[in-house]
Amino acid sequence: MSEPSTLPIRAYLRMSAGTCMAADTTRGMVLVLRDTAGLFPDGITVQWLGKEAATFYDRHRNELTSGRCLDLELFHFRSVQNQLRASVKTCQLAPLAPSWLKHAEKPATPQTPGLRIV
Repeated sequence: MSEPSTLPIRAYLRMSAGTCMAADTTRGMVLVLRDTAGLFPDGITVQWLGKEAATFYDRHRNELTSGRCLDLELFHFRSVQNQLRASVKTCQLAPLAPSWLKHAEKPATPQTPGLRIV
């Protein structure tokens, strides 16, 4: 049997990643995405199951928030209740956009002119 065809995409999370579990208790995650190329104008919901998915989620849980960009390989596209769904073959964090890097450099405590915190 041949490998399924995959589609590489860069997409951003429309909401934080969620966890899921298959009927055989395999852990995984569900991602609601909007691709950056506009291939799926209504977005796509994908599921990634297995040890690699669970490890990725555990390692990057705090980063998997709305707006975070991911590089994915998707396969097994289907329509479920008028929503496009797919399975994930591979997933990795995409490089942060300059605006995210700039935001990350800001100090955690608010700075108010003329106010000294002692």
